Parts: sequence; C-alpha cells; structure tokens
Amino acid sequence: MVRNPGVGLWGPDEGWTLTDDLTIGADTMDVAYQFGRVTDIEVADDGTIIVLDAMASEVRIFDPSGVHIRSIGQRGEGPGEFSRGPAAVFLMNAGHLSIPDMGNSRINSFGTDGEFLGSVPASYASGFPVRWGSDGDGEVVVQRRAMGFNEDPDLAAGDPLVRIDEAGAEELLVILPPAKTVRMEGAAARFTYFETEPSWDLGPSGTFRTGMTQEYRIELRGRDGAIHTIVTKDADRRPVTEADRDRFAQLMREALTRRGTAPDAVGRFINGLEFGSTIPAFNQMMEGPAGTTLVQQVQEIGAMESVDLAEEQSRRLGATAWDVFDDQGRYLGEIHLPARFTPLVWTDDAVYGRWLDDLDRHHVRRLEVGRL
Repeated sequence: MVRNPGVGLWGPDEGWTLTDDLTIGADTMDVAYQFGRVTDIEVADDGTIIVLDAMASEVRIFDPSGVHIRSIGQRGEGPGEFSRGPAAVFLMNAGHLSIPDMGNSRINSFGTDGEFLGSVPASYASGFPVRWGSDGDGEVVVQRRAMGFNEDPDLAAGDPLVRIDEAGAEELLVILPPAKTVRMEGAAARFTYFETEPSWDLGPSGTFRTGMTQEYRIELRGRDGAIHTIVTKDADRRPVTEADRDRFAQLMREALTRRGTAPDAVGRFINGLEFGSTIPAFNQMMEGPAGTTLVQQVQEIGAMESVDLAEEQSRRLGATAWDVFDDQGRYLGEIHLPARFTPLVWTDDAVYGRWLDDLDRHHVRRLEVGRL
C-alpha cells in the first residue's frame, strides 16, 4: 500500500516537459489526412504511426514524419472489412494488427502490409463490450457489461475483464465493481454523470491498473489479475452543485448541436440527464513512460469550455492536468497536456493522441516528452 500526500516529490527544476512535435490532419484534398473519428493509435518500435478511424472504417499507417503509407480495410461485412464501429487497433509483438469489430462480431487480424490474416468470433452473448485493451502479446482484453443483451450470471456482480487469445479462447481475469453511470430501463439505457465507474488500463508492461472513479485508489495487478500494489493519494470530495448540473447540460446541448443532432432529440437527451451527488476523484488512468502511472484529474465543471463527444461517456470530465506516479507508486507531481487532447499511447519519449481543433475536426498529434 503506497499512501501519497497531495504534494509530489518533484522539485522546482524537476518534472517533464511536453513539446509539440507533429500534427497529422489538415485542410487538404487528400482523404488519407482527413479523419472522421480517431478512435485509437498504436506506434511501432520504428516510429510508424497506426491510426484507427472508426468513421471511415479503416486503419491508416503513417511513417514517423506523418507521411501516409497505406490504408487497411473498408466498410462492409466480408473478410477483412469493418462495420461502422471498429473499436480499437492493437499492434502485437508478432508484428500483426488485431482489430475488434463488434458490428461484424469478430476480431480481425492484419499484417502491417495490409494482408488480411483471418478473424475469430466475438459476440454480445457474454456482455456488451465497454472497452478493449492489449499488452501486445497476441491476446486482447475486453471489459463487458450487462446491457440487456444477455443472461450471463457473472455480469450481475459487475464488469468482467476477459482475456481473448488468438484462437478466440477466453479467460476471466477479474470482475470490476458495478458501474453507476449507466443502467437499463427496458430496452433504453439511462446515463448518470458524475457517478462512479470502473476505470482500467493495460499497459505495454503487462500491468493492469484498475479503480473506481469516485475513490482515488489505483490497484496495480499482474498479468493474472491479482493485485500486488495499491496506490492512493489525498483528494477532496466535492459535491455536485446546481450550477455544475446546469453548466454540464449546456455544454452537452452545444456539443450535440455542433454534431448536427436534431433539436427535438437534443431536448429529449438534455431532459433525461441525471447526475450523481459528488464529483469523481479522477477521470481515467493509463501507463506512462518507464512504468509510470498517469491519472487524469477532473476539471472544474464551471471552467469547462466544451464536451468531447468522441470520449467515452464516463471520461468526459477530464482536465488537462494529470498526476504522475513513479513505477513504485510514489506521487511525483503533475503535467499539463494541451486542451482537447486525448492521450492514446505513450512511448519512452513521446505521447500520441487525438486532438480536436476549434471546429471539432480530429487530428493525430505527437508531443515530445522530456524527463528532467
């Protein structure tokens, strides 16, 4: 158990620097550089950048300088084709790509040269897939949830994390506590903002990080799912005020309107918004360089300028500030990422993520990380 105060170990001349290094996506007629919805990014050892554009139903590969090399996949139901919503892209240590595609109920495999290598079935029968992850060893991990599509008894206890190997065989790793951000009322999903949600990350080191967003308590787990370290940090619990609810509803209305949602649908959504009683302790977590743990702070609701609908529903409260813990779980201090930037993958010397401009257009952005 590593208990941390609110003050980090970094001194005045210590910490990380973040410098803009590359942006892909611009006003150009070349569709390879126009992104509809950047859902995931992977980076090869040689710096090759692999981008999943879920709206375009394709994977795009760029060289380290951002020049487009090739695109993989297309919309459809045939072998090697994607539905409207491929969920993630994972670069495996063997050199191939694994791409979960629940619209077509399968996990596709491709070579980085674009060759289709086959697929294994993946269905909703055991629970709705909330998130996917992989440590690159040839297996993927999925978080499942009861959403009215199944009768799996394990889902009554919470959200299971399940490992799926290359042949489609499954292994239950851990059952996370139930989420309070979503519930089913008949066939309709009801969402509650500011409530507790299971948060997890599977980093390249193979370490699982798990926690519940209403408590600043990060569990570090081995490959088998067993906890070996618990990291905590002092955090204030703030009540949700009427001003918070009004401001968030306004931001959601603006975001839905920018997306082109019909006014009556926007109104129904806003009228159906529900809120928890306290602000979460953190927004999300992920593995950073050299086995560090990065935990995103929650933004002051009154200071929020926009809501990113490309984010998962449970991750829309994120601040630009992230807490940094070393590989022993000791709190070092905080870093600040650019506004409207969502980090998707960290390497030893860079962070790659999705960045939205003032017109909500998606870009891929790389920041160089200097560790002082």
